[in-house]
Amino acid sequence: MTLRKLMARALLVLGGLVGGLLAVEVGVRMGGLDPLVSQRGLLGAETRRGDCVQPAPYMGYELVPGGCGANSLGFQDREPPASKPPDSKRVLVLGDSITEQRAYVEILELMLGERLEAQVDVWNMGVTGYSVLNELEMLRHRALDLEPDLVVLQLCLNDFGVTPVLFEFQGDLYWLRAATGGMDRLGLWLFERSALARLIKLHSASKHMQGLGDPAHEARVSAALVEMQRLCQQRGVPFEVVLFPTLSPRDGWAASEEETYVRFVELAATHGIPFTDLTPRMLGGPVDDLLRYRGDPVFAELDSALDRWGLDPSVADLLQGMDARMLGLGKNIQPHMYQDTTHPNFLGHYLAAEALVEKLALQLEP
Repeated sequence: MTLRKLMARALLVLGGLVGGLLAVEVGVRMGGLDPLVSQRGLLGAETRRGDCVQPAPYMGYELVPGGCGANSLGFQDREPPASKPPDSKRVLVLGDSITEQRAYVEILELMLGERLEAQVDVWNMGVTGYSVLNELEMLRHRALDLEPDLVVLQLCLNDFGVTPVLFEFQGDLYWLRAATGGMDRLGLWLFERSALARLIKLHSASKHMQGLGDPAHEARVSAALVEMQRLCQQRGVPFEVVLFPTLSPRDGWAASEEETYVRFVELAATHGIPFTDLTPRMLGGPVDDLLRYRGDPVFAELDSALDRWGLDPSVADLLQGMDARMLGLGKNIQPHMYQDTTHPNFLGHYLAAEALVEKLALQLEP
């Protein structure tokens, strides 16, 4: 068979495949099976932060650079220098909304600078809603290019489930919540333009909605954490995970929270992942002092709260000098309707920084 005939056959087969896919695409659209039309599954319109976030390949979504208080790199932090200052140390903190609030990150920067008697820049790379799989792609595609001397990954007990992915359709933003991670550039392009691609992805996503109690998803989370550690080791960069607990006594945790906590501690030990557990420290005192939304003015109670936690009264000067508006802490927001047991107030952030500083300082020392 001549080369011309082989090429003709290949083109015929390719044309048949393309034609078949187009026919299925038309059928999905006309049959009302497009998840954006049928409103089935895990898709939801983004109305809360549409000016602050944008779709991003691999990571699922990212903060808009320069938008909603973010710097030019798309992080809730001060504008970074053009180049890394000589003799300085750079710590990158990846995480979710707890980190995006900036409080413990800024306190940690002060503590590390004093402890090491050197310039230590602690960069906040937290993004609200990120899970472990989002964090892996943030590390792989963004963080390691910023010349870190140490990478810290902040997690809480709701970071092991669904992975949010943001996409655009006809000028509007929508969320896909799945446990299988973000999409590459081609996958995101197809997902935004093809009803068939959305249907296939949604069908796959709906089968992977369990947390660490699901063996398949636990394997994905384990692989992601191991890969993060490997990527850091490849660059000679220490890697540390820090876990924030649910802010209520453990005997009051939901069964899923307790299971996630126990499984993660076992997972970290099994794979040798460096891990700081804040649970003993943050649940080792009157946890009501750490709640973000409270019915009573927090600053008015600060001196007595510091005494209850065995902290020096001088800590009040540091905490009262912080930007309460920026932190969103110390406010009476729906005090009787909603108690946020995920995000600690500024006192909780101080306890977190205090628990981390010595361990991180040792990793930054020559």
